Amino acid sequence: MLILEIRPDAPVSLPADAVVHLLFEDEPALPPSVAEIDARLDGIVSELVATGEAKGKIHETHVIATLRRIPARRVLILGAGKRAELTDERVEHLFGQAAREADHRGWASVVVGTTAIRTGTLPVEACLHAAATGAVVGLARGDLYKTTDRPEPRLESLIFADPEATSAWEAALNVGRAVGEGVNFARELVFQPPGDMTPTVLGERARALARQHGLDATTLDRGALEELGANALLAVARGSA
Repeated sequence: MLILEIRPDAPVSLPADAVVHLLFEDEPALPPSVAEIDARLDGIVSELVATGEAKGKIHETHVIATLRRIPARRVLILGAGKRAELTDERVEHLFGQAAREADHRGWASVVVGTTAIRTGTLPVEACLHAAATGAVVGLARGDLYKTTDRPEPRLESLIFADPEATSAWEAALNVGRAVGEGVNFARELVFQPPGDMTPTVLGERARALARQHGLDATTLDRGALEELGANALLAVARGSA
């Protein structure tokens, strides 16, 4: 399971396989946390921006080796598009991309600098909620029947670092994780063919999930559905024994 956490530290100070920063389009000044890393790396990020190689276009990526000048081994600059167009949905997609990129490259630990989103138009809690959801969903794999020995995701931890972090940020991150896990659970059910995911199996999975979280669950048999008047559902069910 992906570890998500908030730390009240500067992202430049934490060891990791990579540190991720968002870069917005058409902004002449680098965000403070990126500027600090840029200074440690002799201006490589600002040079990429000045030459037009890094434009901040949505989903644009640049990986920079840090040569041990900061504790993280690499910097991933991720284009976020125009700041005014930043929505929670875009944040979700961006961090889904970041998680997949890290997993594909075999990075186990990633630090995220949050100052770029903290100074945006969205509340930071909404951004963190969306980022957590995107990362958890982004790592999910839908190839349930591809092989019996599917490798586990290689990305193990995603740390959001900011000296101004609060307990409310951590709560938002936890809710975002729960939403992402719920999305993945639903997709796991949907991805399976109806021959495997029969109504009976679906009911069993629902009851198991309820037990896991201390909830009550009720499943309806044919008699209960007839009494309820769920005739459309019953008509579909008549297609099989």
